Amino acid sequence: MDWAFHMQRILTQLGEDAVCTHGTGAPATVRGMFLQPFRDIQGNMIEASDPRFAGLTTDLATITHGDTVVRGGITYTVGGVEPDGVSGITELRLTV
Repeated sequence: MDWAFHMQRILTQLGEDAVCTHGTGAPATVRGMFLQPFRDIQGNMIEASDPRFAGLTTDLATITHGDTVVRGGITYTVGGVEPDGVSGITELRLTV
């Protein structure tokens, strides 16, 4: 099954655009899903959000640590790149 094809159809309908910039290169608009799950660490002693952006691996192939993603007027720095070799999706861990 071509998971990337199906994921592309889902992102077209349900995703949103973000602007990704690799190093000093030109910014590129990428379709994906922004996630910001809440984290409760050590029994309410530390609370934090964990922003992530997931898009097609083919669209995020050049993104590396330190690159930027702009979404909703907020610039995030890429702190982690997690490609999934099965679904064709790469998840970027972001920091503000």
